[in-house]
Amino acid sequence: MKSPLLRMALPWMACLCPVIFACNLHGQLAPPTRWENARETAKEENLQAEAAKTKPMAEQMAAMMRPLPEVRPELGNTLYKKSIILFDGQMHTLIPIGSILHLPAALRERIIAEPKGDFTYWPDFLKRNASWLAGKEVPLKMAEGDAKLAAAVLKETAKSNQLLVSVYRQCPISVLEPTPAPIKRTAP
Repeated sequence: MKSPLLRMALPWMACLCPVIFACNLHGQLAPPTRWENARETAKEENLQAEAAKTKPMAEQMAAMMRPLPEVRPELGNTLYKKSIILFDGQMHTLIPIGSILHLPAALRERIIAEPKGDFTYWPDFLKRNASWLAGKEVPLKMAEGDAKLAAAVLKETAKSNQLLVSVYRQCPISVLEPTPAPIKRTAP
């Protein structure tokens, strides 16, 4: 009786033996007689000839680079120039232009032209200055310029003694001013 391992190995060996013997008999897989031809190798002379054909790295980099445009960006074109800077005496934060809903006269010195102190993000600045600063959640339609919503919110916020900033989902947002009504001109 044959063991299970031998039963599995015999058919495999029976299939493989004719292939091995046939290859050796016909010389197809016979070992090479000269070791120089055993495998394809690159010779040093061939590699140097190929390297001589290519351009130097400096020339390749110069070909890939493109020149700078004549017009350079304005250096003063920063987020600080496009935002309102609120300052509490120690730290400052940025809010978008057009996001202040109500600014009492006593708090006008809180808006500065140049940054002073350390920068902090809006949520931290709001928590830190909750006594004089508040965020008023506005609907997105109002931010897009809806005059009816804007009138209602501005009427509601007019009596506040805090600086009110319009926020949408707790982040400051600009509120577009309503489009002015067209002026009707009469013929002279």
